[in-house]
Amino acid sequence: MKLAQQCRFYTTEGGKTPDEIKKAEELLGVQFSKQYKDFCKNYGYLSFYGNEIFGIDPDNLEILEGNCVAYALNDRKVYELPRHYIPIYDYGYEQENECCWEVVVIGNDIEYIKVFMEYEADDLPMVYFYEVDLNDKRFALRGIEVFVNRKVKLIDDLYYDAIEACPIPTVDEFNAKIWGEGFNAAIISKEEFERIWITKTYDGSLIS
Repeated sequence: MKLAQQCRFYTTEGGKTPDEIKKAEELLGVQFSKQYKDFCKNYGYLSFYGNEIFGIDPDNLEILEGNCVAYALNDRKVYELPRHYIPIYDYGYEQENECCWEVVVIGNDIEYIKVFMEYEADDLPMVYFYEVDLNDKRFALRGIEVFVNRKVKLIDDLYYDAIEACPIPTVDEFNAKIWGEGFNAAIISKEEFERIWITKTYDGSLIS
């Protein structure tokens, strides 16, 4: 917003009411982060020099013009956009200029999985950890890889390297060898996942 105010021309639609914000969350089945709620409450929508920060459509017109709700619903259907990503920023006039951010708070339907790789390899992880969203086709929200030298690699981008844009199998499916003979899996606690994520250390077993 500070950048926009420095520009000669910028427009906003005015703030949205708590009820309008709540209705948008209900339509999307998510809870907006505090930062995005504050943006919707204070500004609603922002445009400056061809840049747009999408807001909320209070009239339920379901058009894509500056409307984060319509964009998200459209992109979920057309591009299988994960539920926790909301399109909120456009810096040009082409489709590829649209950007998505994680501006939602994930609910409690999360599963944490530890996956052991049975074959030791210096260049491949020995243990994988996945934070799986049960409400979004079992996509991984975050991942952790532990190598044979106990180097820990954090992955916080759904589309990066090992976390592909595909569902993560259940523990039963892993153990039924849906990803091949080289994997065994178990459920772990959120606390264990977060401890490894925060400390970037893993002192557990490298074999199942």
